[in-house]
Amino acid sequence: MTQGMLLSVVVPVYNTPERYLYAMVASLLDGLPEATEIIMVDDGSERVTADALDDIGAKYDTITIVHRANGGQNAARNCGVKHARGVYVAFCDADDLFNWKRMNDIMSILKRGDVDAIAFNCNIIDEQGVEKPGYGYTKFPSEVYGNDCKREVLSQCAEMWRNIIRRSLLTPELFDCDSSIGEDLAVVFLALSRARSIEVCDVSPYMYRVHNGGAEQSANAQKRVRILDVFNFIMMHLDEKTWNQYRQELEWQIIWHVLYTEMAPLLADIGANKKYVLQLTDWVDKKFPRWRDNRYLIYLKQHEGMRFRMIIDRHYRLYFMVHRCVAMMRKK
Repeated sequence: MTQGMLLSVVVPVYNTPERYLYAMVASLLDGLPEATEIIMVDDGSERVTADALDDIGAKYDTITIVHRANGGQNAARNCGVKHARGVYVAFCDADDLFNWKRMNDIMSILKRGDVDAIAFNCNIIDEQGVEKPGYGYTKFPSEVYGNDCKREVLSQCAEMWRNIIRRSLLTPELFDCDSSIGEDLAVVFLALSRARSIEVCDVSPYMYRVHNGGAEQSANAQKRVRILDVFNFIMMHLDEKTWNQYRQELEWQIIWHVLYTEMAPLLADIGANKKYVLQLTDWVDKKFPRWRDNRYLIYLKQHEGMRFRMIIDRHYRLYFMVHRCVAMMRKK
């Protein structure tokens, strides 16, 4: 297996329930391509999870188990990359699923060896494992990103597991962003910004499990404003050429994540969260004073619903009132 390893799949694990863990392993082993290895990194889990991983590693020679002290998901991923032997690296969360039957086109591209990264779509599975349509690189038409595949991906990348990346691009310092919100984005944006060539495949081999009351849904206000740490980290690591070339894409990511995705939950209790709302808006206005001219934003404001426009245009009181009325109607 050491010679000619093409792909390494890195799976960080932290106290994952066994039913999810074994389901994920089964999905990765079902049709596992040749020259592909699986590296599971135990990020300081409790004994029951660590023992389950050792049992898995003893049973399958295509799986390597690495134990380490708890350091967070990105630190575990970095550890996995250090142990990887593949030319390319894919990532999988320990409670999600993977379908190799949908990977034929992607594996053919990897075997060519002439791309630095491949981006693809995902589907969603619920707590019962029922698969539903997910999302992918379909938000913008080609005229918005100038028919430039790299711009298309940089404008929408947010998850590690929707990309396969050449291992040489995943250098250790990219994993140093310490944030409970958006830590995937810090790594994937920087790694993909270094790529010379990227291809997008309109397939959904990855199945993302949505949990009721998951970490992203339940994050408090203080955690949500830590999205600023992610973008400060990205900007600190971008060279001047990349910054100038992909400023519109980074600016759009900031608009989407800071002014919309993390803003919306704060507005559900705008009185209590006013200082956090101001912290986010003030940061964006200072760093990107012309953000309203962003071409991705201009397009999406014409195609997204009223909720998006109310939040982006900062009609916060109006949004709060509408949100409260809808919540009250749902309770009746």
